[in-house]
Amino acid sequence: IALLRSGACAAVDVFAREHDGYRADFTVRSCADALEPRLPLHLINVAREAPYTRFVSDPIDHAFEVLLRRLRPNIVHFGHLNHLSVR
Repeated sequence: IALLRSGACAAVDVFAREHDGYRADFTVRSCADALEPRLPLHLINVAREAPYTRFVSDPIDHAFEVLLRRLRPNIVHFGHLNHLSVR
């Protein structure tokens, strides 16, 4: 949020995991951050899959690749990969 508000870059997007037992695993939804509506969140649902039992997830990798191809960022920062994929 601070980076976006600083104006030091053109755009900031966040790719993260969510846990919604009512939606299918590995579906991605985009929404605005509750604290900063200008910050797009891209949330992949991983409710039933146990991502902490392995380090590589093909469906998560694919969803991230699709997002990267669409956004075409100059810089990608990984805060952490917990519950995501390391490939």
